[in-house]
Amino acid sequence: MLKKLLVITFGVLLPLALIITVFIGYGWVFDNNVKLPEGEELVVLVYPEQNPRDIYQFLVDNEVLENEKSFIFVAQQKKWNTAKTGRYVVKKGMSNDDLVNMFRAGLQEPLNVTLNNISSIADLAGMASHQLMEDSTAIFEAFVNQEFLQENNVDFATVRSLVIPNTFEFYWNVTADDFRDRLVKAYHEFWNETRLAQAKKINLSPLQVAVLASIVQKETAQFDEMPVVAGLYLNRLKQGILLQSDPTVIYAKQLQEGMDLKISRVLYADLKIDSPYNTYKYAGLPPAPITIATSQAIDAVLQADNHKYIFMCANPDNPGYHSFAETLRQHNINKEKYVRWLNKNNIKR
Repeated sequence: MLKKLLVITFGVLLPLALIITVFIGYGWVFDNNVKLPEGEELVVLVYPEQNPRDIYQFLVDNEVLENEKSFIFVAQQKKWNTAKTGRYVVKKGMSNDDLVNMFRAGLQEPLNVTLNNISSIADLAGMASHQLMEDSTAIFEAFVNQEFLQENNVDFATVRSLVIPNTFEFYWNVTADDFRDRLVKAYHEFWNETRLAQAKKINLSPLQVAVLASIVQKETAQFDEMPVVAGLYLNRLKQGILLQSDPTVIYAKQLQEGMDLKISRVLYADLKIDSPYNTYKYAGLPPAPITIATSQAIDAVLQADNHKYIFMCANPDNPGYHSFAETLRQHNINKEKYVRWLNKNNIKR
């Protein structure tokens, strides 16, 4: 009788225990194991020297695992023993299966890398390195690599013309070379048939457009004024008049004394600087851009306003904008007004 009772008991309890074990095991694998507030995410950056234990510890330190033991169990069952470099996003509702599969397979999410307010390749490298795994030195060297420069028919000074500031999608662990090549690809996409035709119409190459656009950009930060300024300089080029752009003089002085040099007022002595970037001394466009031109500045050159202005001067009555003139007489009136404003505000340099 006892034997029969034991058989019945084990016959019922063992399947029940197995069902419970399977149920718990299924839950450990497939149920949500991430505790995050609604709408929040946790970004996990995995570097080359890290391993699964480092990732687990990061998740524990950030208190996102509902059940730490279940995560370890699933990681062991799936034989997750190596970490793949990358940027991963942990989201509410993810199971241990989701988490381990993501890290084990290297299922990264790309990020948007915004490049703006940059004037040089060094600036570009610094800004990009703050958003990507690669350091600034590697990115900078990728752009000034001699083989790359030769392949793209540019040099150390003109390579910045290949960069069109924008927001780009990258994986966090993109290599420096791939990062550079993506920007160059964007440059060629930007210079489509329409823009090439526009450049040809004003008798400028894409590089020359970038040079003029860099001057326009330094002259004004106002998008609505850029086409007016661009038209003025195109008028000067057509008429063989020196561009006489203060930003080019400032750049020439910075090349001599350091790019950190701040100048609010160009002096007559500065106009004598012997540099191909000094457009008060040398005719035509400078040999290279004086900054990395934005798409807005480039398009302002390609779609410049058609007018007869050949003179411009900062307008103290409308900060950020300029007064334009067709004649030297009117320009001198505008200039005297601006000089009085400089003196009144004690702006000497």
